[in-house]
Amino acid sequence: MTASSGDGHRVVITSLPEQSSDKNIQDWLHQEFKKYGPLLGQVQVSSKGRSRQATVSFKSQEDMRKAIKVSHHMVFCGKTISIQEYQEASEKVDTNPSKSEKPSDQQNPKNVEILPKPSSSEAIILFTNISDAKNCLHEMNGTQFGSNKMKIAHADTTQKGKTEAVEKSLIYKDDICGDSSVKSICLDYNATTPLEDEVIDSINKALREAWGNPSSSHNAGVMAKSMIDKSREVVATMIGGKASDIVFTSGGTEANNMIIQSAVQHYMCSRSDTEPGNRLPHIISSTLEHDSIRIPLENLNNTGKADVTYIPACMSTGMVNVEGVIAAIRPNTCLVSIMLANNETGVIQPLQRITELINAMKRKPGETSRIFIHTDAAQALGKIPVDVLDLDVDYLTIVGHKFYGPRIGAIYARNLEEGATPLYPMFYGGGQERNFRPGTENTGMIAGLGQASEMVLLHLHDYMESMARVRDYLEKQLLADKKGKYKRKSSCFIDKLLTD
Repeated sequence: MTASSGDGHRVVITSLPEQSSDKNIQDWLHQEFKKYGPLLGQVQVSSKGRSRQATVSFKSQEDMRKAIKVSHHMVFCGKTISIQEYQEASEKVDTNPSKSEKPSDQQNPKNVEILPKPSSSEAIILFTNISDAKNCLHEMNGTQFGSNKMKIAHADTTQKGKTEAVEKSLIYKDDICGDSSVKSICLDYNATTPLEDEVIDSINKALREAWGNPSSSHNAGVMAKSMIDKSREVVATMIGGKASDIVFTSGGTEANNMIIQSAVQHYMCSRSDTEPGNRLPHIISSTLEHDSIRIPLENLNNTGKADVTYIPACMSTGMVNVEGVIAAIRPNTCLVSIMLANNETGVIQPLQRITELINAMKRKPGETSRIFIHTDAAQALGKIPVDVLDLDVDYLTIVGHKFYGPRIGAIYARNLEEGATPLYPMFYGGGQERNFRPGTENTGMIAGLGQASEMVLLHLHDYMESMARVRDYLEKQLLADKKGKYKRKSSCFIDKLLTD
């Protein structure tokens, strides 16, 4: 790497990987270097003899300096991009650098070794000190390079005084949710879960054998439609509903938006012109909801399309106040949306009691004849029994990747084909999903969702026992640590956790 300040402040990178196109290199370098400051124009890739070099121009000298300091080395598509004359380039950036700012020998690329692993695109990287290694791991871990992802997440100090990211102590991101010789625990399954092997197999089978358009009449299309119909049946059985009440969506966010918009549109279409006043639809929700509920409701409220009331949770129980929900009901209330289980606290909400009280209410003339009830069940499915008949809800949101399925979702709408519960499409097209959700169906992901749902039907009791056992063990150990039976470095954190 060299630096100059003729036309702007330029960094020249040499020894670019031969197999990568100019455009790939331009795109990647532009993405990588723009973090350190505004660039002047596009990254330029040019040939010099038999080799190529890339030129990156910064608007300011300081931005160029930051880029050089951080980018000690780069890896692109499994190849190392050599950063030449690093120390000389850094000194050219600032004509009067302080001693503390001068690059040390540890920063010199000559002291960074890249040791390729046989028959692998991975590499062992040696540094001369622990500080540089940690900085590199922090900056580069998980960064995307072309189609590859850097997976270093751990470093050990060797007896030779070097810091070596050795094969036996690497903890790959992929291994957090997969089979690995390294013990690792992921505590973020409420965000997403890994795919079960059976789910992966069902997706692969669908992609290989049912590649046809489900709307086509030939064998491949018929097979695709058959897989979708089977998945619809299994998903419906998982929640105690009918297959005709299930509509597949891209995920939970689309499902939640579609349900909210349907309730608002139904209110506007059914409101009598002789009704006194110009009342907006009123929606009740809680302060606990996921952003895919909260933000659409905020948007409706801020744009004057609906009035929204948020019911807070009780500080001692984490549950939504049932009496607060009932007291908030107005003549123009059209929808109540309360999640079934919270994604952060795990608290199961008193939804059954809320639906019981609302459905027992007798609406007066001039009021909405029916208040629709929706629950986002994303965090409950696969963890506790979920039955739409017991809950007595009109809408329920299903999200596959919360219970070892793929990132796809579905809507349950009670007696949908009979028109008992309104569902309006958010866009229009070829009529798929009975016109409720047009667009060629994603057969592979739908098959995966069906398989994940089948596993919930078969193994829910085992899942619940396992989660209860792990939860009870964790709570026991935390309480034991609180009482001082175990002395750990994390005890101050445990104290804070339990105190809060």
